[in-house]
Amino acid sequence: MIVERVWEEMHKAKTYLIQVELYTDRMRKYNRIISFIIILASVVCASTAPYHNCKWVTIIASFLVAIATIIKECFPNLMQPESELTELDKIHDFYKEYLQKLEKLFTQRYDEKSDVDDKKMEKEFDKIIKTEGNNQSDLNRLCRKMTRKEREQCQSLASDYFQRVFNNNIKYGKQK
Repeated sequence: MIVERVWEEMHKAKTYLIQVELYTDRMRKYNRIISFIIILASVVCASTAPYHNCKWVTIIASFLVAIATIIKECFPNLMQPESELTELDKIHDFYKEYLQKLEKLFTQRYDEKSDVDDKKMEKEFDKIIKTEGNNQSDLNRLCRKMTRKEREQCQSLASDYFQRVFNNNIKYGKQK
């Protein structure tokens, strides 16, 4: 029973790791694109403003700056502050360490040299999961938009990881 709980917790932790990676990469990409548009349009606007024959270029560039700024300020699903992405990076680091502890505990159970029985494993598992704290709710709060397809992709990548790492010898805590 405890082996299955550890296995499921490892799978959850790996899924969260992948989710944070995909989400922060996507949001930082959006942030860079919007910032680039603002900078480029501002430069075009500033460089063409003194010339009377380029007034339409100036107007269009000004319009692009205004639209990009509105998107940046009014649509937080498209733009996310770097402070929140940094907070997600910390959550990622936590789940990376969390997963390593769970994997170590899981593999100790099958190590012939280790004397980890179900009681010891359960005690250590309880100690590990208590460290999770609010990380799961913070992750849900900060990952504002993940489609079902993206979530399924995260779960699939996590499953692939466990098949590779555990070499298909152990599935859901049971010997094949």
